[in-house]
Amino acid sequence: MRDFFLGPLLSLFSLKFYRRLHTLPKGLGFLYPAYLSFWVALLALIMFRLQFQPLAEDFVGWLSQNLPTLKVTQEGIVMDLQAPRLLTHPQWGPLFYLDPLNDLPKMEDLDKALFVVTKTSIAYQDPGSGERRIRQLPKGKQRANWRDATITGETLSRFWRASKPFVSSIFFVILFVGIYFWKLAAGFFYSLLGLIINLFRMERLSYGAVLHVSFFALTPVTLLQVWLGTFPLGWFPLNFFTAALITSLYLALAILGTQAGADRNSV
Repeated sequence: MRDFFLGPLLSLFSLKFYRRLHTLPKGLGFLYPAYLSFWVALLALIMFRLQFQPLAEDFVGWLSQNLPTLKVTQEGIVMDLQAPRLLTHPQWGPLFYLDPLNDLPKMEDLDKALFVVTKTSIAYQDPGSGERRIRQLPKGKQRANWRDATITGETLSRFWRASKPFVSSIFFVILFVGIYFWKLAAGFFYSLLGLIINLFRMERLSYGAVLHVSFFALTPVTLLQVWLGTFPLGWFPLNFFTAALITSLYLALAILGTQAGADRNSV
């Protein structure tokens, strides 16, 4: 089990570690992506708590002080405003343009802020495509049990205080599960590449053994992804091709470097 727990370190440089992998229970290979995902998600959680949660705290505080009273009715949003208002964050610029007079946003209003809120619609610019989108609020006229909802700055503050203890836990769980299944799928993908590398081995490994070492060979790229996510390097493009190249080299080390006749004096 020492090799399992020290895998994120030993898999970077130790040929003896990859030799010993062939003697470990194959079931540990499926557990290793979960172990690796736990540490990655934990590090991301720490960064989230240090960097992004204070930003969320600042945003909620600013919005709760500047947001007028909004009442969500079956006919739409009723705003406690007599004229349109632009909400501009001191650091992030104009974020919301509230228009209590119109059902649909005007085209020129979409240039004023990231979000335009009218009586019956919310307009925004898609960050991926840059396309402007308008979403009509669902009508509630057919709902017999409809209750109007009032949103104020104090409502937002109470909601944030109530949900803040759960935000970190939800963030960690979602990230952990997402990374685990991502790395699990990557392990199966690279095991197919490992089968090709296995053809050059004198005594070929079973597919189970190739899949087993494939999970551990994902470690270097995973750690590199974490490093570049924390300290970006513009000159190093970590894309699918560079990730595949690095993982392939470690797969070759794990499959070909551990066969009989290879240097057994390695670390």
